[in-house]
Amino acid sequence: AKALGETVNQARQRINGLKATIEQRRMQRGMQQVAEGVDPGSVPEDPEEEQARARIDTEKAAYKESFNRLRDLKKEIEHLQLLLEQSRQKLQADFEKWLESMLRQRAANDATSSIRSSQAASPAGSVPSEDRVPAQVWKNNHDVDVGRLQAP
Repeated sequence: AKALGETVNQARQRINGLKATIEQRRMQRGMQQVAEGVDPGSVPEDPEEEQARARIDTEKAAYKESFNRLRDLKKEIEHLQLLLEQSRQKLQADFEKWLESMLRQRAANDATSSIRSSQAASPAGSVPSEDRVPAQVWKNNHDVDVGRLQAP
């Protein structure tokens, strides 16, 4: 895109340079005709001016072609930037969902681990009191035997 932009700018500069050359040639011819007392309408066209006009037409065609390609490329770039932004937002949302899930899972695992460690620390022969464990902990643990739970 940068190179194409530079091509467009260079073509515009060449066109402006050729226009300046034509204007300069016209001024020189006009001054010469006035100095010689020649009627401006009777003097044939300047061949250099004609060549400059032809080059201007060629440069204008190149300028228009490059400008149109640049405009199309700009549309494509803007579309890709939009897709990139949408993908970035989706990735961010997916990551946040994943992170939240992992934090919930870790909290459940930590709660289960603390319960198991407190049960392992109870004296031999005593029955662990599952009735004091909050229901929320058991809700997320699939390996719990519901029949062993005792009502308070």
